[in-house]
Amino acid sequence: MGAIHLKLNETELSKLRLFADRCVDCGLCLKGCTMSDELRDGPKNVISRFLTEGTIDDDWAFRCSLCGYCSTVCPTGADLRSVMIALREASCKKPPLRMKKIFAGVLLFQFMATWRYMGTPPVFPKKRGKRLFFPGCAMASSDPELALKTWRALISMDPDMGIMVDCCGTPASSLGRRDIFERIRGRLEKTLTVWGVEEIIVACPNCLKALSSLPVKVTPVWGYLENTISGLQALEGKEAMFHAPCPLRDENRELAEVERLARTLFPSIRTKPYGANGGMCCGAGGMVPIVHPKTFSDWSRRISDYRKDGEIVLCCCQSCVDAMGGRDADVIHLLRAMLGGEAPPPPTSLGRWINRRKLRRAILGKQNWRGSL
Repeated sequence: MGAIHLKLNETELSKLRLFADRCVDCGLCLKGCTMSDELRDGPKNVISRFLTEGTIDDDWAFRCSLCGYCSTVCPTGADLRSVMIALREASCKKPPLRMKKIFAGVLLFQFMATWRYMGTPPVFPKKRGKRLFFPGCAMASSDPELALKTWRALISMDPDMGIMVDCCGTPASSLGRRDIFERIRGRLEKTLTVWGVEEIIVACPNCLKALSSLPVKVTPVWGYLENTISGLQALEGKEAMFHAPCPLRDENRELAEVERLARTLFPSIRTKPYGANGGMCCGAGGMVPIVHPKTFSDWSRRISDYRKDGEIVLCCCQSCVDAMGGRDADVIHLLRAMLGGEAPPPPTSLGRWINRRKLRRAILGKQNWRGSL
């Protein structure tokens, strides 16, 4: 079925004009972009065509992973990522039937991810504390044992460290449903306020970005562990490359913390395998795998071109680990490398929800959380 053209209103057209005025077609944004094939005529020319026609293909903006590479490297400040978000919001207003079906699937996932029976309220091992560990959807769904291991490590430093399994709302935000994202954010803020939480420790780079506007301190777990755990043993005889997740591209301090931990584990690790401009997107963000699965599979395979024979890939984002093949492709989460144990094989779609339920039962005491799942 061919694409359906959506008419753009003046607000959306004004954002396209702003981008077209600033873009000088230098091509820097295309070097690390998941949409490089879509923009091969140059982003300025493509956007100018949309301005002339006053319409856009209904699914065009969803071929972007929203990684932000383009906005980071642009020398003139032309923010293509914000254009993509505006166009997604436009697509969500009056989507054609085929896009409605896709959107319904994403919104169902978002509902399930925030459903009380797929997560937990704040849970504390003994008395109520001021800090919560927030593992995020990807880790809870793909490697729940690692979520428990990380919580146990945090409890060894703070006996009152709690945990809360929930969703930060990134799926809704990526879809273009800012209204749903704001509702989720408001609910989380109310929950944290009621429980008196002052700091949340996050394991997901997307959660770090999405929750940064909450009125509590948001701390990446790797930085927290770096400051409190010593004596990590280097993994002898292993060669590795570090894959930096997209949300950390502009977070220099957090990225430096992760790279220091990576070098502790793998002294000879390559921390800039893609060049000086930072990371390459795994392709899993921005709903690309759902709307354009072929674009996702093509892009995730490109990362292997930068990998040397025998290298493992180390990453601090569970979504990236899953996108690159996980254990089956020698891709290891940083926390798994630090805390030990064998990562599970990539789960099926149903398996992800089963894992969420297992984690919920373990935390709420129906299984011994101190043991394995």
